[in-house]
Amino acid sequence: MSSHLPTYALSIGFTSTLGSLMLSATMIGIVKSVFTMIAINMIALVMFMLFKTEYTLLIAAFLFGAIYSVCAVGLAIMTRVFFGTENYSTAYSNITFASNFVGAFAVTIIGYIYDFTASYSLIFVICLVITILTIVSLNIVQNMKTL
Repeated sequence: MSSHLPTYALSIGFTSTLGSLMLSATMIGIVKSVFTMIAINMIALVMFMLFKTEYTLLIAAFLFGAIYSVCAVGLAIMTRVFFGTENYSTAYSNITFASNFVGAFAVTIIGYIYDFTASYSLIFVICLVITILTIVSLNIVQNMKTL
């Protein structure tokens, strides 16, 4: 739908400049939405570590689930935004391979960490560190793109 925004703007009497700006705004919105979902994920991880009541754990789980929208849709969109259409197929295949490869082992590794420590605290800290590294990496790629 977003690719039709310039035509939509024209169809309701506005200029193609506004339509182009609308299309650019969607790209900015995508990037900001992904950063927002990552921030929500970080809040959930902190809630898991700090709060131990039924309601706060349910809220944390609800917030934690927001990150799956990034995995399902955001990854493809962010790859196109950061690497462009020309480099999309190569970048996306490498990124999905790496994320699936790591994901294949993550559940087992999490289980082993819990088995050895009898706690999820270290796991939440590791996830928080990985999330922070993700934000830093996304900022680096975004800044490289604007150069």
